Amino acid sequence: MIKNNKAYSYLRFSTPDQIKGDSFRRQSEMSRRYADEHGLDLDEALSFHDLGVSAFRGDNAQAGALGAFLEAVDRGIVKPGSTLLVESLDRLSRQSPYLAFRQLDSILRCGVRVVTLQDGKVYDAEKGELGFTDLMMSLLVMQRAHEESLTKSKRGAEAWKAKRDKAAEGMRKLTALCPGWLTLDKEGQRFVVDEDKAAVVRRMFEMSMDGLGDRTIARTLNEEGVPSFGKSSGWRYDYVRRILENEAVIGVYQPHVRKRVDGKEVRVPVGDPIQDYFPAIVSQEVFLKAKRRRVSRALPRGRAAEKFSNLFTGLAYCGDCGSPLHFENKGRPPKGYTYLVCSKARMHIGCHRHTWRYPEAQTHILMNFTELDFRTMFPNLYQQSQAAANEVEGQILIKEEELAKLEQGLEKLADLLLERGSSPTLIGRLDTMEQQKAALQEELDDLRGKLDRELDRQTAVQTGHDEIGEALTKYIAIERKGDPEAILSARRRLHQLLKRVVDKITFTPSTGEDGLHGIIEISFQGVAEYTRRIKVAKGQQDSQGYKVVQGQEQHAVTVLEATWPPVSRIESTSFIVDQIRRDLMRQTPKQDK
Repeated sequence: MIKNNKAYSYLRFSTPDQIKGDSFRRQSEMSRRYADEHGLDLDEALSFHDLGVSAFRGDNAQAGALGAFLEAVDRGIVKPGSTLLVESLDRLSRQSPYLAFRQLDSILRCGVRVVTLQDGKVYDAEKGELGFTDLMMSLLVMQRAHEESLTKSKRGAEAWKAKRDKAAEGMRKLTALCPGWLTLDKEGQRFVVDEDKAAVVRRMFEMSMDGLGDRTIARTLNEEGVPSFGKSSGWRYDYVRRILENEAVIGVYQPHVRKRVDGKEVRVPVGDPIQDYFPAIVSQEVFLKAKRRRVSRALPRGRAAEKFSNLFTGLAYCGDCGSPLHFENKGRPPKGYTYLVCSKARMHIGCHRHTWRYPEAQTHILMNFTELDFRTMFPNLYQQSQAAANEVEGQILIKEEELAKLEQGLEKLADLLLERGSSPTLIGRLDTMEQQKAALQEELDDLRGKLDRELDRQTAVQTGHDEIGEALTKYIAIERKGDPEAILSARRRLHQLLKRVVDKITFTPSTGEDGLHGIIEISFQGVAEYTRRIKVAKGQQDSQGYKVVQGQEQHAVTVLEATWPPVSRIESTSFIVDQIRRDLMRQTPKQDK
């Protein structure tokens, strides 16, 4: 009489398709029927299923449901005298007989009997020993299962190698996976170039050879509204970098396989690169020139400041259409000038051209910053940013978990391809999951960037007031000295500080009836009720700055005859403000009482 009549079922499927077919039903019904016939209490709440997990590599005993069962035995959740129901021993393991038997023996030594439902065989090691007949039978089954899996693995590897060889000979493409500027034709024989997307890639290489970095290239494409490849809403600098480093642009394909190294799945190159696998869209000369340019690129020298001319990059937007403002250099005065122009208007696609002279705009904005006290402006910003950061961290954890599960699924599919050989269903599923993985990684990059910005905002509240004041004073002084490299460094520093606290700067052109050139509105991160409004007069020389709190304007700053850098008033921020106020008092006529 069995004292402990608890039974648990373990089901393993070789392929994802089997869960849709008969395998799941068959294994489940066999477990229930055996339990009913032998008076066992089948605990279906604690049944163990492995979908597409490799028993040949032992993954089911490490990270799969079988591993969970073994841990439950070790912890005493599954009691001695319990019964584990499996269809056959090869469901437990297809590793070498030595490793497979060690696994079976570890279960039996814990007092758990194993029943193979296919033949009704009971493996029960009383007093920790297994009978000679049972021992020999189990080893024979394990040897047969291992040899079958080994043969399948070799055949799969050979089939995959044959596909690579055919691809190298130009007979057929390996998979439908290809770069974003290509598609595979219906016959699977050749890749077709999307010329619009290829033109974007060629432009990336041109900009890279001109000395522009990945971030600048991505920002320029976004500012100009160039559609990105795939589902992404915009260009990311890391994606631009991957394209610039990808030999697929010159037609080269490097096959990879997935291997587990130190417990992690990695892609490793296999075989030689296949030349002319893809249609080349740039020349090898251009590819190598751009590569050398990226490798040798260092901090700019000489006229270095021209490489980072716009202090408001990523902050300035058109008040009419919402598009980013683009920095435009028409040369040195008096014939030329620098401007901020709506990117859509610049390309003549939906917004009228209304230019803002950059030096004057910079003066109006920065002189208004001298009046700001971030410590009183943002009393609750730290708490708001902390809450936002906590929320983003939670989202990151969820996405990382999703990515980990997806990577496990990819590993299982890769093993199945090795075991079973080429399968259109599996390859199609692999393609889909690779795309899902890329999308998840992109979402994670976005969330991590958002978290970095929130953490920057927290830092800004504590140090922003003093740092921005010091950076502004230093920037004005260095601009007057005219040292290009020092200007570049100071401008970058001030730009970083502004991005911590400024949400956006909106430039709205005037209708022409109010005597204004337009209005510049500065909004701040986390402080919706407070903005800074600058009314710029026609000619763009003079402006009036206002604090706007909950819609109510309060005059704060007047700038007259704006020049950059501001004349000689550079001793301190407070000195600048006091001087402007004195100018205002001298030049503003008294009102009649």
